[in-house]
Amino acid sequence: MLQNYLRKRFVSCNFLKRDDFDIYAMMSAARETQGDFDDFFMVDEDHLLIAADYVSEDGIPADMYMSIAEKLIARHASMPSDQLNTENKEETKQLPQKVMAWIGIMDLKSGELFYVNANADSPVIKKDGQFRILEDKEDAILMADEGFKEYCIKMREGDRLFLYSGRAVNAANERYGTDRILECLNKLNEDADCKKTVLTVSADIKEFTGLGKQFDDLTLLAFDYTPKNKEKDIIERTFDATIDKLPEVIAFVEEQLEMHDASMKAVMTISVALEEMFVNIAHYAYPDSQGKATVGVSFDGDDVSISLRDNGISFDPLAKEDPDISAKAEDRQIGGLGIFMVKNSMDNCFYERRGNENYFVMTKRIR
Repeated sequence: MLQNYLRKRFVSCNFLKRDDFDIYAMMSAARETQGDFDDFFMVDEDHLLIAADYVSEDGIPADMYMSIAEKLIARHASMPSDQLNTENKEETKQLPQKVMAWIGIMDLKSGELFYVNANADSPVIKKDGQFRILEDKEDAILMADEGFKEYCIKMREGDRLFLYSGRAVNAANERYGTDRILECLNKLNEDADCKKTVLTVSADIKEFTGLGKQFDDLTLLAFDYTPKNKEKDIIERTFDATIDKLPEVIAFVEEQLEMHDASMKAVMTISVALEEMFVNIAHYAYPDSQGKATVGVSFDGDDVSISLRDNGISFDPLAKEDPDISAKAEDRQIGGLGIFMVKNSMDNCFYERRGNENYFVMTKRIR
């Protein structure tokens, strides 16, 4: 995937005019020269390269090594895994075994971040409002003969990537480690931008280390994804919550899916899940009266969210314990298989009680 983008030449792009991402980086050298660096530039109008490289020493040798590594990234524009695997064998002979790298390409249209990790510090990712370590990591070094694995994660609006390198210790020789980074990041206000994030972590590190001499290079980088041209509008229709309205409900949702070129497989999977959830409302939401159910459809890139709202009795479908599908049919409790199927066929499901309303959303990639 990434070789298609990284082989292109640098395309001039004014970051100040971009509204689909925010990025900020800071580098602090332990000496006059630095062996760690963060870099980012537009490969083309839709793809951003982000790189973090370092060596496990500092001073002039480290600065020379990283100059070579930076040139490899800027000039060779191959897929990160390709770049570290095959294309730069001759040039990387100049690099020491201590050179490490994390290289990623952000597809600003799809929200997909493709990356490789050559034994660099694992980045931190903010998902669902919480920072956590991005676990995928290659246990290898830049000069490794074996191949590097390429990973991909889907970033959505509100997600944040945080890269760091360097070892900071205090007078008691305690290290400012991953736990402290996560604690600092998770204390940030929701409105903190990338610059505020980097400066806050930097200040926290300085407070932790005190007045002691900085013995290692330090790099910090924060990246926010804010997809543009998102289809935020929710298209909704309200139906009588009765079984005979099911064909109309299915037709309404399938029409929206077809308009957005959803795959046949996605349409069928969503329709089956929608049937299960609407029938549940029709059967159980209004035991003593006839009520309504509102079905909504919204798109975010290649993802669709289907929402169902009703004013029936409170019912959280996700709270029901999953059935034991390994047990014999006669040994299983009645019910639960439909909800279990929905949870396992959708990419994500969410429920909450809003006042006197049940609100359920299921999300699925359509292509």
